[in-house]
Amino acid sequence: VRLTDAGRMLVEHADTIAETLSTAESELAARRTEITGVLRIAAFPTWVVDYVLVHEMAHLLHAGHGPDFWAAVSVYPKAERAIGYLLAKSETS
Repeated sequence: VRLTDAGRMLVEHADTIAETLSTAESELAARRTEITGVLRIAAFPTWVVDYVLVHEMAHLLHAGHGPDFWAAVSVYPKAERAIGYLLAKSETS
């Protein structure tokens, strides 16, 4: 089986797309270890901001919200209080 000129062009184009997708996938995988997202907490009390940072940094160690994650977060002494604050804020917005 021989490809026509148009067929060869399509194969080259498909190869380029596959390479682009592979590069994008690699870049996304690399960013999974970074803290990302929009935070609108500037008006929150400092101890709540500290909790949010502890929470996000714990994700660098533990994916998801399993027992190991919560054990890492609970090191912050005001974690429960901050969680309550954030829950109350989420109910009013």
